Amino acid sequence: MEMEQAERQQRLFFALWPEPAEQRRLYDVGRGLLAGQSGKLIVPEAIHMTVVFLGNVSVEQLPQIREIGAETPWQDVNVCFDRIGWFRRARVVWAGSSNPPEALATVVEGLQARLRGAGLHVDRRNFQPHITLLRKIRRPPAQREMEPVECCFRRICLVRSQFDRGGSRYVNVDCWPTLEETSDTSGGK
Repeated sequence: MEMEQAERQQRLFFALWPEPAEQRRLYDVGRGLLAGQSGKLIVPEAIHMTVVFLGNVSVEQLPQIREIGAETPWQDVNVCFDRIGWFRRARVVWAGSSNPPEALATVVEGLQARLRGAGLHVDRRNFQPHITLLRKIRRPPAQREMEPVECCFRRICLVRSQFDRGGSRYVNVDCWPTLEETSDTSGGK
């Protein structure tokens, strides 16, 4: 019975994925922070920025969530990650931005409102752009600033989190290009 219920639920979130070179630079920051601590370093291909976490969602809701994702007007957004933070309860070290673009918050708030309007549970805390670099960290890193890493996000994805022996594995359920990306591929129309 539990297995049947698990198959009818998916752990979903909307995320932005940095380009591979940006992921590698953020990985290197995390690797430097891990020195002298025990914890889990996030592998480069798993480095992303969650913009809306939905949690466990019924598979019957997936078409509606995909439709909301497809209808969300998204623009290329550049975020400069230049500071280090720590979520003590979650035991997570992250890279954040001291000056996040307002356009990012506006789009995320719009996406959250549409998802809530569809009856989905969405965290009500203000969106704080950050990227997890380390997990299972017992004490905060001494370092609070980092060499800036500029990330240009060109698409938003609906992502499924799957757990296996190695931890979480992320699978893109669907991705949508930004308006700029769409207009570039449509021959300038």
